[in-house]
Amino acid sequence: MYLWWRAATIARTVATDAVRQATDGLTWEAPGGRVHCEPNHHLQKESRIGRVQSDGQFQIVHASDRLLKPLPWLGVEEQSFEAAPTVIELLREVSQCVQYSWELEQQSRRLEQTTARLRQEVAQRQQAEQALRRANAEIVALNRTLQEDNSRLQAELSVARQLQEMILPRPEELSMIPDLDIAGFMQAAEEVGGDYYDILQDGSRLITIGIGDVTGHGLESGILMLMTQTAVRVLRALQETDPVRSLNAINRVLYQNCLRMSSYRNLSLALLDYQDGKLHICGQHEEVIVMRAAGTVERIDTLDLGFPVGMLADISAFIAQLQIELAIGDGVVLYTDGITEAENSSRQLYGLERLIAVIQQHWSLSAQEIQTKIVADIRAFIGDRTVYDDITLVVLKRRI
Repeated sequence: MYLWWRAATIARTVATDAVRQATDGLTWEAPGGRVHCEPNHHLQKESRIGRVQSDGQFQIVHASDRLLKPLPWLGVEEQSFEAAPTVIELLREVSQCVQYSWELEQQSRRLEQTTARLRQEVAQRQQAEQALRRANAEIVALNRTLQEDNSRLQAELSVARQLQEMILPRPEELSMIPDLDIAGFMQAAEEVGGDYYDILQDGSRLITIGIGDVTGHGLESGILMLMTQTAVRVLRALQETDPVRSLNAINRVLYQNCLRMSSYRNLSLALLDYQDGKLHICGQHEEVIVMRAAGTVERIDTLDLGFPVGMLADISAFIAQLQIELAIGDGVVLYTDGITEAENSSRQLYGLERLIAVIQQHWSLSAQEIQTKIVADIRAFIGDRTVYDDITLVVLKRRI
């Protein structure tokens, strides 16, 4: 590099031919000793012979007393016979042939490597094509199975939705309940969400309102809802009114059935008993909204009144009861989270505050009219978005 730098400095250019000419006769003190550049671009340099020592270093045992002249053409270039130029030219061609041969050998090796790589890529592509054909066949089979499962699931959901609607209390039943003005509403989601509500009167003045929400969606949730409705009605038919025994018995039945079904479903469940202006609440569900005739609102958190049903074998230790007084014109609104968690096109939730505001605005109306106003506001809020969870609402007012 230093010789090239010096030659380029002399030539005042980095052009190859000019630098090559400037190298003739250049001398440089290199780390291995002085070197001298010949016209044939080989270097005159000293010769040394060393003996390797145990420490890896060399002991110089011979050194030339002068620079040795390079003889790349076997010394022919030093001869003066008539054919010397021809011999040198032939030797130069030999070296060029050796160079060409080496280059061809390298190209041949690269060609062999490329060919081997291409063969490997072709084999891999063939394997990939076979794997794709197998995968495509599996996808076609899975799509066929999925279509069959979807058809079956749609049929199951349709049956579950019909059953869910069939067991709802009829308006004429509710109109015959003395002392209370009651309206109920349920709209099943695209996939049945397992909402439950029922209003029972056993011939006495005791009125039982039940509301719950099963986790998850689909047929299992709908079945668990039907089991809950049946269990509550059986207990009321047996005139079992103790909230701890009632809820724990319902829980035990559902827990055992969930084990049998290998299902991990459970539900929130609240039972409300009303008689002569007194309302007893037990069980864990959403907040109970108590509306007073004067327009004030009380929110009752049911978290400490129960435990999710069907999760443990015995929940009696978690069940408690709360009593509130309902004066003339007072009432209660019950709902499932399908209302408060309903989303609009901006992914905003309907929320409990908006629900309470609509209730307060229309509390002077009948229970049916209040329910209609709430449902209309929910639908206006949701717009054309798909309903992903059941919407359940119960409004009751103490009659004037």
